[in-house]
Amino acid sequence: MAYKERYESEEFKLFRSLNYRMVLPVKEKNIYLQLEKGYKGEVMFDQLSEGLDPKNSLY
Repeated sequence: MAYKERYESEEFKLFRSLNYRMVLPVKEKNIYLQLEKGYKGEVMFDQLSEGLDPKNSLY
């Protein structure tokens, strides 16, 4: 189980919505892609860290 629930940011939701409705300019498209990549990475990290035993941490 993740430490806390992961939510999509309002900015990410906005850019995703705009991306479906129009062709984003290059600058905004890059911002959207970075937000998407970051969110997917955080979700992937949460999934990978679920299987770790907290007793075997480095601290």
